[in-house]
Amino acid sequence: MKEVRINTVAFSFIGLFPYEEEKVRGHRISPDYEPLNIYAENKNYFDQKYYSNWIQSFFRDALRQNKTPTNLKLKASSALFQKELKIEVEGQNDITFKIREIDLFFFEASLGIFVIKVDLPKVHSNWKDLVRFGAYFRKSTINEKYQNHNLSIEIIEEYISSRFHSERTAWRQYNPLLKSAIFIDVAEDIDNALMSHLLYHVGTFSLPFDEGNIFSPDPQYQQKIVDENAISPFLNWKALCLYDSVSRIAVNLNDKDAHKLWENEYILIYVYVLYTRYFLHYTNNQLTQIFQNSKLVEDQRNKFYNFKNQFNHAKISYKFLPNIIYEKLRSSLDIKVELDIIEEKLTRVNVLRQEKYQSRVNSILFLLTVLTLISVAYDGGEMLEHCFEGLESLDISMFIITFCSLIMILLFYTNIFKRK
Repeated sequence: MKEVRINTVAFSFIGLFPYEEEKVRGHRISPDYEPLNIYAENKNYFDQKYYSNWIQSFFRDALRQNKTPTNLKLKASSALFQKELKIEVEGQNDITFKIREIDLFFFEASLGIFVIKVDLPKVHSNWKDLVRFGAYFRKSTINEKYQNHNLSIEIIEEYISSRFHSERTAWRQYNPLLKSAIFIDVAEDIDNALMSHLLYHVGTFSLPFDEGNIFSPDPQYQQKIVDENAISPFLNWKALCLYDSVSRIAVNLNDKDAHKLWENEYILIYVYVLYTRYFLHYTNNQLTQIFQNSKLVEDQRNKFYNFKNQFNHAKISYKFLPNIIYEKLRSSLDIKVELDIIEEKLTRVNVLRQEKYQSRVNSILFLLTVLTLISVAYDGGEMLEHCFEGLESLDISMFIITFCSLIMILLFYTNIFKRK
């Protein structure tokens, strides 16, 4: 299989971080950050292209009464952007890179998404280096066998997590593996089969031209993954949406895409869907932990339905391409599956609550029945006393009340034991 020359590569690594409200308000915001006014600076463009309900749920600065902080970006003057960093690949040449931009998107439930945009120099614009770089950088958060295993941890905790949370390691539990978005522009026309082959290997961070490897994927399985998760409405580019990555390969698109839509606009859709996935996963775990606490479950249920009303859209745009990307990302990230699981849990909780409520109502009705029978027994005893006025030694009322009470108590406990 022939090598394909690469024009440009744009990498983004994406993850979740928790933030504390008091650290994202006014003067408490880190001085190294400034507002990321994507919507405010492109209002007419977004208003003409996207539905207002999606704009308001994603761009918090679009709301007049903004209860969550605006999106932020690390200032261009940050020393981090001036550094040339490197990843040490065991047995291979080091891979150098620079971080170009760090954007932060703040959402509800004190959860934020960070996007780290990376540039690779021309010398590393080859399939071998870009695949290995992506694999090492995103896996370094959990895999300590690599010599550079602290690299991405240090960057994230120094410039992101510690600035917005008192516990600098709090983000780790949410990110066993960083998500990635890779946008590649190649210099020559390639057929659909080769583009699919390259997309699969870039999206899974495996070498596309490593032929003879016994761990190479089965061709039918590889094709199945591509068929189910690819977006290919045009001949000059194709994208693949997987659970942990979004990849796009285009042919000489750079000159025709002055605004770099995938890097600057469509990646926002990925961020939005990722937050949806993170929130649903968080809610699912919460419901599992608090299943027996009806008050906490009710609070979590209200948050979930509020989230559905605000973030669960069928369509987001007046244009077809953003909708296709949005729908494919939701499918690849199993959003509907997670929604159904939570709905099922809430249904079980509601059934359990109904059963408990019905049990309490039955107990109250039974007690009222007992009291009513005692009252009837007492009145009946009074009538019998009048009939047997001569038998003064026999307290018929007390006898009947006592007898009925014992019968009712016996029935009451028998009923309880049957329920158990």
